[in-house]
Amino acid sequence: MEICFSVDGQKHCWWIPDLELPISHFKPGGPIDYPAFLNDAVILASLRGASSKINDPAVRERLTDGFNEALDAMSQHAGPGFELKA
Repeated sequence: MEICFSVDGQKHCWWIPDLELPISHFKPGGPIDYPAFLNDAVILASLRGASSKINDPAVRERLTDGFNEALDAMSQHAGPGFELKA
């Protein structure tokens, strides 16, 4: 992402790098998409933790809403036998 703004008619830009977290988890077997489900859960949990660091309350609230929607979608996709807690 790039952030730009002008000061006294001069444009200033900064490139903001993507935060790439090292993602690893055990692979216990089971359904073929189980490791992918765990990977999604690790990413979602990391985003939830990072969202608490957002200073702007409006941005933090929208990110939290998105997290809750994603958690609901994962719960629905997981089906019976899975329990997800935030």
